[in-house]
Amino acid sequence: VSDLRIYGFILLGIGMALLVLSLAVSLGPVTSMMGARQGRYGTNTLVMVVAFVGILGLVNFLVFENPSRWDVTATKQFSLSPRTAELLENLKEPVQVIAFFSEADPRQASIRSRVDDVLHEFTIRSDQFSYRFVDPDVDPVTAQTYRITQYATVVFEGMESQIRHPVTSLQEQDFVTGLLIATGQERKQVVFLTGHGEGDISTNNADAFLSAREGLERDNYGVLPLDLLQLGPENMALLLEDTGLVVIVAGPRQDLREDELEALHGFLKRGGRMVFLMEPDTPDSFRQLLRRWGVILDKSYILDRASFVSPNPAIPLLSQANGNYPFSYIPELTGVLDRTFYPGVTGILPVEEVLEEGNTDIIFLPLAVTSPASWLVDTPEIEPQEGADAAGPQLVAIAIIATAPLGEEPLFLEPENVEAARFVVFGDSNFASNQHFSSFNNSDFFLNSVNWLTGDVSLISIRPKQIVFRELVLTRNQFDFIRYSSYFLLPSLMVIAGIFVWWRRR
Repeated sequence: VSDLRIYGFILLGIGMALLVLSLAVSLGPVTSMMGARQGRYGTNTLVMVVAFVGILGLVNFLVFENPSRWDVTATKQFSLSPRTAELLENLKEPVQVIAFFSEADPRQASIRSRVDDVLHEFTIRSDQFSYRFVDPDVDPVTAQTYRITQYATVVFEGMESQIRHPVTSLQEQDFVTGLLIATGQERKQVVFLTGHGEGDISTNNADAFLSAREGLERDNYGVLPLDLLQLGPENMALLLEDTGLVVIVAGPRQDLREDELEALHGFLKRGGRMVFLMEPDTPDSFRQLLRRWGVILDKSYILDRASFVSPNPAIPLLSQANGNYPFSYIPELTGVLDRTFYPGVTGILPVEEVLEEGNTDIIFLPLAVTSPASWLVDTPEIEPQEGADAAGPQLVAIAIIATAPLGEEPLFLEPENVEAARFVVFGDSNFASNQHFSSFNNSDFFLNSVNWLTGDVSLISIRPKQIVFRELVLTRNQFDFIRYSSYFLLPSLMVIAGIFVWWRRR
């Protein structure tokens, strides 16, 4: 305690003075004792203690200079992800990091400590990486040079590229994004389709998708809106020739125009990547596009009586423990999920031709299913009628890998030139909206889908790890045993050992 430190030093000083005084007063007895057998034993013990402390100091120095750590936490929350380690080991240019924190603000101390720990792990992985802390109040010139406007800002700077990237959200994945940008590595592009009543990606409204956009940017994706109507036919076709692009359709409310529908269909035929966040009232043009690729989007709502967000059965709650993610199909996408939920979700079905034997053009992969105690109903307010309504389990998310749409030949007939289309369809868009994006693993499911489509599955391991609280639950008898054994067991063992030694020496 800093307030008591001065008194502690005063007491230590008084104690040392009294010790020296007692030695001076009793110098004769002390000298004779040191020459006796007991004194020699005491001297030997003192030498051994000093040697032991010296060895400990040497070992501590060697370990500090050559660190090796073992993370025994359940979620490996103190370990860098394999993706981060790989990136650091392959840095092609020096990267300098400056972390701007105020030393006078105690509220920033814990954040600074956490940042220091992570950046120290970075330096261990690469000799091309270095960092330092700067107090903007003490060194305002450096803060102005790097255009710092708030505390707790970490700036990544490529020493050859001269690119600077500030980070204010201080997670490992944000630091990885800073590394990638500072070293000039290309960012993959993601676009949100607009012009049909889709959710906005620039506002904080509950039903908007700003959080989803920010999550993608943390994963080092460039994110932009895409209005096909403004592009015109020629630019539309030119843009959608880029099959490395990921197009996200987030909760549309109006139909596609015919030229837009054909443009997106042609994008998939060339091997495009898309994410569909649909609803029970999704316009027919989007349903037509999905049906051409073997997917039927239902118009009903799913009620799940076995697992839901209380008190509303129209919000199915899926969990890994209940087997709601058939992760054997795409384990890198769903194998890391725990729980997700979907407000007002509709069901998804494959077209019959997709399930026929001999079909090799379209692969239908279930990603998330509700419990068997679920039904499709016309409106979420009514009770399901057995026999009248479709019973579960119901598909709420699927993935498609296809070389050609139904009834059509591949765009490139040569097998070596065929690029398979990939897309993910969710029967709900609300789970990825601002209101629910950060709940449970909703954000992970959405971001993992984009990572899978772009081939960046290693990004999944960089997400903030859950800090698991592990509680020791004991019965009354177990608690009493631990309490009384700590009170009496160890002292009793010492007494027994003392009696045994006395008996042997008597």
